[in-house]
Amino acid sequence: MKRQHPPDDDEDGRGKPKAREDQAQALDLNATPRGFDLNAPFSEEEGQEWIAGSGQEDALHREIFKQHLEPAADLGIDEDLDILHSIWSAWTQENWQRLDEILESVLDEISRFPSSPPRYQYLTCFYISKKLPNAFCLPRTYKALLSFLDSSPSEASTKKQNFLPGFSCKLLFRAFNEKPEWPLEFVQAYLDDAINLRNWVDSEHCKEFVANILTSFDEDLTVGTEDPSDVKGDTAQQCSLKNRYPGDEIRQKAKAEFMQALNHLLKVPLIKENPRILRMLTLGVNYEEVRVIASSMMEGWLNTPFHFRRAKLLLDRVLHFTNGTTMKDFETVANILSLRLNQGVSQMKNASTSFYTELVIQIVQKRPEYSSLALKTFLTAELNSTGPHNMKGISVVLKALPDSLSPERALALVIKELVLSDDHVGRLQEAVTRVLKQLKEISPCLLCRALLEPWDSILQQQDSARQSWFKQVIELSCHFLIQAATPFSSDEKFLVAISATGKRSRDESLKEILPLFKDLSMKIMTFQEEALTWCVDVLSSQLSAGDCKFFTTAVQKLMFLEPVEEYNLSSSSGTVELNSFQLVAFSMHASEEVLARIILMGISNQFPMQQEDALHIIEKLVWRAAASDKHAFGTLFADSLQLPAAIMKLSSFYLPSVSRQPLPQLVIKDLYWRSCLVIIVIAAYNPATIGKSVWENFPSVRYLLQYLITEGTKSGLSAADILEDKEAVLNDIKAEEILDSFLIKELECEPTNVMEPWKGNIMLLNTQTNRRKPPTYILEELKDIEPSYDLGRRIRSCTEPSFLCNTVSSQDFKEAWEWIQKVAGKQPEVLGMLPCDWQVTSFSAPKL
Repeated sequence: MKRQHPPDDDEDGRGKPKAREDQAQALDLNATPRGFDLNAPFSEEEGQEWIAGSGQEDALHREIFKQHLEPAADLGIDEDLDILHSIWSAWTQENWQRLDEILESVLDEISRFPSSPPRYQYLTCFYISKKLPNAFCLPRTYKALLSFLDSSPSEASTKKQNFLPGFSCKLLFRAFNEKPEWPLEFVQAYLDDAINLRNWVDSEHCKEFVANILTSFDEDLTVGTEDPSDVKGDTAQQCSLKNRYPGDEIRQKAKAEFMQALNHLLKVPLIKENPRILRMLTLGVNYEEVRVIASSMMEGWLNTPFHFRRAKLLLDRVLHFTNGTTMKDFETVANILSLRLNQGVSQMKNASTSFYTELVIQIVQKRPEYSSLALKTFLTAELNSTGPHNMKGISVVLKALPDSLSPERALALVIKELVLSDDHVGRLQEAVTRVLKQLKEISPCLLCRALLEPWDSILQQQDSARQSWFKQVIELSCHFLIQAATPFSSDEKFLVAISATGKRSRDESLKEILPLFKDLSMKIMTFQEEALTWCVDVLSSQLSAGDCKFFTTAVQKLMFLEPVEEYNLSSSSGTVELNSFQLVAFSMHASEEVLARIILMGISNQFPMQQEDALHIIEKLVWRAAASDKHAFGTLFADSLQLPAAIMKLSSFYLPSVSRQPLPQLVIKDLYWRSCLVIIVIAAYNPATIGKSVWENFPSVRYLLQYLITEGTKSGLSAADILEDKEAVLNDIKAEEILDSFLIKELECEPTNVMEPWKGNIMLLNTQTNRRKPPTYILEELKDIEPSYDLGRRIRSCTEPSFLCNTVSSQDFKEAWEWIQKVAGKQPEVLGMLPCDWQVTSFSAPKL
């Protein structure tokens, strides 16, 4: 038989120019037939090259080659090359159907001997796959090759001897190596074998083909395999690894096939004992659904020595791909955080605690959202059942936070979220209290301040839910602030030292604890100011005008002015929490900044608080600070000369819904005199500034100061510049008549309806001096509170200005001697503070 020579590069087999390009474009068969020479002998070197394909040695194919390869002369070329001649003839005639049938028949012959394929057909296929690789893309040939990859239970007994899968993978890889997109059937064949017998997916001979199929599950070629180390082969294999499924549509189809195969595998009994599930989950971690499943099954594998290495690999890959903010990402993180690892796992080298710690740190440092989720997970677990694991987890998370997020703020964000979703605030309060006691690095004061920071999520809630949330956050803030004082509340010497003795303790044993308490007091003062700012900026904006009671109660509670029963103190702690409560209240101050904010709440229409309620809060703050100032100087410090006038504004009377009032000097009697009492206390503790100012500008307050100086002696008040009661009453009646006329003329309404609540309780101040005589009940009240705050002694002891000298300067000695003797009996140093001529006269004056 005459041998055919291969065509030249510019001719076809008939000596004519090539004309097959358009006809064979789909198969692209004319792209690789260079060197197709039937007369060339089968040398061992060429056989090795055909078998290796990309240059690497294949042990399986080399074994077949050595068994059957003989010199060309012994093959009987003229007789035994019919297959090659037939393939050549079909190719030169462009008879693709015939070429497909020939290759199918060859493959069919090979399939009959899977453990020992015929040498001639076997080597012929490899030769054709190298010279004409696209021929194996023909439909029937392609189908036959796919059948070799079928994973059937009947093949289990011959798995080791079956050469067909490796043979098929090699041919299919060569056939589709240059294709821009591989068919979905490869993915289906891989998954079918992966969840069944795994005849070829783990074979070294199919490694290159498999690695390229796995790119359908992940675009990252360095992790697109069941084990990232598997792709670290030689350079030739890495060069042939490409993304074979680049389109979104084909990747979605591949995902659907994977999930179907995984769901089928999950239905297998005792699936946790099946290593195939670990391999499949490791392969599909690019899918968030798979990561959720993998994280939920992880604990058992990590605690089993046999599965630990692969489970650890799976866990690492789950963490690698989990970096989003979808619900499934959060579910995956929550599953990982809930892992409980045994100490005795040998692969962990008895260091499961450190392993878990590193795991938590890795999660926290991925995203800020994950740190919140980690805290929420551990804190929720602590709510349900206490345990060292929860505390350890919380501690690890707080230490791993970035510098931009403080532990207290991170914990506060989680508490706010739990308050919104959990009705059992009592259990939350107890759990956080345990956290504060065990984790000393968390500052309760800073936590309270963080709880009162604005939180946008509450804006999306309904009004009733918002109000309930605000109430619970306020309760928690107060409770945690009480916990801050707990270290001091059990020290009896310290409690005695700051009790109402009026003297500072000189006990040497308190030198260390007193500075610490002073530092705590400063933090509590800071909380007090920030709490008021929160009430002004946040709380008031979320409440309606009808929520006055709730707003007022909230302010009082944050200022620790509510009864102790309202703070839900633990009965099991005995008197410790009660003492802590008193220490916190003791540390609250009544500075002018605090008072100014409360005054603003009372006089502005922007805040749901009545004037009377604001004044009531100021009274409590001032009187409590006055009591505390005997032991902690500065809690009632003020030097703004506008403060008394601002307090007086809380007593002003305004007609509702009227922008321009008919009489600007109207005040409500009861509120006015209560304001005067508050100013008296502030003046007594700040005589050089507030005291001097009110003495000069507020005659009514000056009258009360003289009442304190002379201890209410009638002769001592004879020089007071005060309007008589009859004249004052006439002015008040005239003011009510003006209001009635204004209501009828301007507002066209019945005066009785508007003025009924205020009838007889409105007072018109003199526009020049505001001179009004205090009512008897105010003088009696001042007399009652004076001993508690030692007001008279404070005012008389002031030398700059000297209120004592100013009082006696307007009286003669005989008139003043009565009250001077009365005062000197309690405060002898008063005599030395009198003017010099009065001191000389007092020695010869008769004793009463």
